[in-house]
Formats: sequence, structure tokens, C-alpha cells
Amino acid sequence: MTPIDIRLAETTLFAGGSSMCSALTARAAFQEALHGRASILDLRSGSERAREGELPAYLSSGAEDGHRRLIALVGADGLTLDLPTIDGGFAAWRDAGMPVG
Repeated sequence: MTPIDIRLAETTLFAGGSSMCSALTARAAFQEALHGRASILDLRSGSERAREGELPAYLSSGAEDGHRRLIALVGADGLTLDLPTIDGGFAAWRDAGMPVG
């Protein structure tokens, strides 16, 4: 296990499994992160991030302590870690006018 896998395994949401998974719109995911109820975990590859852009760091803060809901921003490989996802991925995020770092 990598350090990120270990931290994810310790969170309540990840332990809850796929029964808690769903897709959220980009706007809903942003609102959850903005108001401190969730952290967005960017699961895209480094090359996807370089090509498409990064999420602002403040949207993923708090994920390390396991006290916020985690929402996955999925890349081309489709890895979700059984987390709720942002419907439409980064393209939907950008098209909805959400912040990009």
C-alpha cells in the first residue's frame, strides 16, 4: 500500500464501501468542498493534470485527516477507489466554470 492508500483506508467513507458511492455534478462537488464538507481527491494521471489543468489545492485540503467526505475526480483510467465521483470528470468541472489552478 502507498501512503495515500493507507490514509484512504482509514477514512470513514472509504471503509463504508461502494454503498455510499454516487456521482455528483461539478457544481455540487465544488460546493461540498468549498463549505468544508468534502475534499476532492484528484485521481487523474500526471500527464492528464499537465494537459488539462490542476484543481486548486484548497479543494483537497482536509483529506489527510479523514474527517471529510472524499469525492474523486476520475481520470481516463477510471480509477474511483469506490468513492463518489464528479460526473463528467475534469471536462465537466471546467465547462461548469469551476476554479482551475
